[in-house]
Amino acid sequence: MKKSIRIIAVAVAAIILCMSLASCGLFGKKLDGKYESDLALLGKYTLNFEGKEVTVSVKNLLGQVDKYEGTYEIDDDTISFEFLDDDGEEIEGAPFSDDTYAFEEDEDTGDITIGNWVFEKVDD
Repeated sequence: MKKSIRIIAVAVAAIILCMSLASCGLFGKKLDGKYESDLALLGKYTLNFEGKEVTVSVKNLLGQVDKYEGTYEIDDDTISFEFLDDDGEEIEGAPFSDDTYAFEEDEDTGDITIGNWVFEKVDD
């Protein structure tokens, strides 16, 4: 009986520790929701974040929409993206995939800044 109580106590302590580490951002900041930016000649960009995954839609001046699905990682004040095809190869020409960008989130509005581009949070 004492052994069972010790095992349960250790398990509860481990769960509490994991939850506290997750809440303090040890596992990286995650975004959730839809963000848009009209980048003039580059087109309209829509970023849809869900967990660690992101879908980037680019609508060019002719109305053509290209979609890129990938993952992202926020580390302190930088963000990086990775877009892979079905073979695991990096997709050439995918937006934001060639560098690590400065990242900032406006706590009041929810808007984000990636590099020099501001993306407004969109309510669905």
